[in-house]
Amino acid sequence: MLSMAHLSLRAALTAWRASPHTDRDTGTGVDQLPPPSHEQAAADAAEEIAAYALIRAWMADDADTGMLMIRQHHAPPEAALFVMSLVKAASRALLSAEGYQVERALVVLDQ
Repeated sequence: MLSMAHLSLRAALTAWRASPHTDRDTGTGVDQLPPPSHEQAAADAAEEIAAYALIRAWMADDADTGMLMIRQHHAPPEAALFVMSLVKAASRALLSAEGYQVERALVVLDQ
């Protein structure tokens, strides 16, 4: 059984593949998912806010808050390690894009 996070990821990937900005053939044989319900869209938005908060905590050198957020989502240890790796990569990419100025990168996350 797929969790809400997996369904949310699947919906995001499906939307990305179908996006005109990907320059990809959408004939992947994967059926398009129906648009999410209002409740699902709200849940997805909450998860996105949590993801930004986790990246922001890491960039602000507040790893304790980041780890607390992961524990509150009841992520298994192997998933927590993967999530932290993604957060580190996202932080590095954002810092690089903003000239390694933490204040500017945090402004981007706060938009």
